[in-house]
Amino acid sequence: MNPDIDWVNERVRFRENKKGKMLDNAAGNNKKRKQKKKVMTAHVQKRPVVQIGGQRRSTSQRKKTSATEYYTRGYYSAVSGTTKYITSKQFRRMLKSPKNIECIFVIRPRTEKESGDSGNTVDIDTYRDHPVFPVLLKHKDVFKQKLPTGLPPREHGEHIMEVDTNEAIFRRQWRQSPVQEKVIMDWVRELRSAGLIRHSTSPHGAPTFCVKKPVGWRIVHDYRAMNSHTIRRTLPMPRKDSIIEKMQGAFWYSCLDLLSGYYQFRMRDCDIPFTAFQTPDGAYEYLVLPMGIRRILADLSGICQCYFDDIYIYSKSKDVDDHLESLDRVLTRLEENKFYVKLSKCVFCASEIPCLGDYVGREGVRIDPKKVEVIREWPRPRTRNELQSFLGTAVYVQRFCRDFATNAGVLFDLLKGPVKQKIKWTSELQGHFQALKEKITCTPVLAIADFSKPFGLRMDASDHAIGGTLFQREVRENDVLERPVAFGGRKYKDAEKNYSIREKELLAILFGLRLWRIYLLDKPFIVETDHKSLETIFSQKTISRRIARWYDELSEYPITFRYIQGKTNTVADGISRRPDFVGDSTITLASIITCKQVGEHIEHGIASLMREATDRYCDDPFTSALERILNKTETSDKTQIRHIERYFRQNKQILYQAPSDNQTRLVLPNIPEIIEALLYEFHDSKCYGHPGVERTLRLVEKDYYWRNMERSVRKYVRSCEICQRTKSRNTKPPGLLRSHGIPTARWTHLAVDF
Repeated sequence: MNPDIDWVNERVRFRENKKGKMLDNAAGNNKKRKQKKKVMTAHVQKRPVVQIGGQRRSTSQRKKTSATEYYTRGYYSAVSGTTKYITSKQFRRMLKSPKNIECIFVIRPRTEKESGDSGNTVDIDTYRDHPVFPVLLKHKDVFKQKLPTGLPPREHGEHIMEVDTNEAIFRRQWRQSPVQEKVIMDWVRELRSAGLIRHSTSPHGAPTFCVKKPVGWRIVHDYRAMNSHTIRRTLPMPRKDSIIEKMQGAFWYSCLDLLSGYYQFRMRDCDIPFTAFQTPDGAYEYLVLPMGIRRILADLSGICQCYFDDIYIYSKSKDVDDHLESLDRVLTRLEENKFYVKLSKCVFCASEIPCLGDYVGREGVRIDPKKVEVIREWPRPRTRNELQSFLGTAVYVQRFCRDFATNAGVLFDLLKGPVKQKIKWTSELQGHFQALKEKITCTPVLAIADFSKPFGLRMDASDHAIGGTLFQREVRENDVLERPVAFGGRKYKDAEKNYSIREKELLAILFGLRLWRIYLLDKPFIVETDHKSLETIFSQKTISRRIARWYDELSEYPITFRYIQGKTNTVADGISRRPDFVGDSTITLASIITCKQVGEHIEHGIASLMREATDRYCDDPFTSALERILNKTETSDKTQIRHIERYFRQNKQILYQAPSDNQTRLVLPNIPEIIEALLYEFHDSKCYGHPGVERTLRLVEKDYYWRNMERSVRKYVRSCEICQRTKSRNTKPPGLLRSHGIPTARWTHLAVDF
């Protein structure tokens, strides 16, 4: 069928053809009638609603039912709200039924509010088969879907604001879109009817705007100007790690979430004008605690030991009744003080609960799977701003990630420069990006720190970063199980890259001691390292100045060093040791070579250069004349070249035999690029290390000769930038400055200034 639907008046009008009969879109040719079509489904609400199929479904005559049979045979239940899907033809027959049966059809689209709240409405009856049901039924007045009308009691406490100025703190309201204005006005109307806000005549005011949520909008006030003049209150808020560590060893967990927790506390009467905010149709002010004001967290922490409006209950006993008693005491206190809880956000008697962005349970702490999914589907960053957003999310979970600094350090180096500048993405960066995402999505479950057991520290250093893990050992079924408590690491600073290997290994240990100081300060612990010389660091007679400074910090801890092999240090050494390098293979030290190998290395590097030099004899006047003479094509140039008898030709090469040692040398054309390439091998290469003029000349003249060779070598070495910057002066130190004598007459001294 194809009815005309009036969404405003919620009516359905069926179209008629020219003959006055109702149109049936399901009717058609025989081929279309034989085709089996699916029925459209939609959300079924618990109300007297019949869900109508959008297309005709092929059914036999026996299965077709009338409206009377539909109700009498129990296809529809008004109590549970269940419905049966029927075809359009069955619906048409129901309308033609002669019996007085009234059918009500409500066809309307679902709103955003219904889409967001339909899954959040939870009733106590849903826990009927749960052990916690008697406790919830006893305290059913604590669980509300909306706060009661009116202000909360003053016994909850009043928020006090102290402002350091008498001037008006006002910010003009920003323009909003028509949709956002409607959302703000509906929200204001709802809070006014609940008695939580009122019209304001305050000289102060903060703008109001909307922030998009997955479903709907969130109303936000910009109280930054007011907060800049509000005096802080130094009452600490509970730390996340401290709350989680108190749950160590628990067996049953429950969590409660206060219903609009901020709105269950009142403002002090004289401070209400400070909460004024602007809307498109006027100014209002809060009678309860608004969100965004400074010092709110301090007041909440002073009223109850909780994190914002989250309350956690945990029991170490395996008996669920003991946990229910604790839960009953908490709900009793909430009921006595008229605090209300949102049931849809509560978890009762569970082995694991969501806690401050993580999941805490009997096995330990793990990352929220939703965060893992977000990081897994994160697209490749195109600008530094996008890369910074990704790294900010990744840093939040770095304590779960092994070898975090290995791949993140390379990505952090890209943040240098303009924020919106595009990144030149390479395959190497893509590899680090994918490796970091894989490490985060495959993180282990961390153990909750148990301060009654000893801790262990395992650290390692590589060429680019340091890192390691804090762990504890526990006994399970006669087996000793090592469980990580946290991972940590960072890349080197510029100066730290120049440290020796021993200093880098000790720097990694100091990083772990500073990061997990509270766990290691009280009881003796063992540091496992793959650098054996650190075992005797406390008994050495002489140490470097840097290690001497670190020695005072190390002596503060009851520390013991234990050596482990590098290939067994699979956790901390993962930063510097790839898996394919771990094994029984030996290590080849490329720095231990012989003099013969040095010569072979040089000859291999300049073999192609000598072939080029031989082919370019004709480009140099001196070697070109030698070629013509040795080839006996000219004889007039013999008198122009001294000691022509010392030159001879062999295999297309011109050789020179010196009279001092009768050693044969290869003659080279005096071409700048060839000479500079040859001198680079004998002066700048790692095999020689920038020798001086005389030594470089002796190295070159053993095998090579060209015209003005000494002059070329001297000019090349003296123009070497590295030698000028790093080599010490071999001249006498300059004398002290001496003042000139006092002139006795005019024109006896002359001073010139450049």
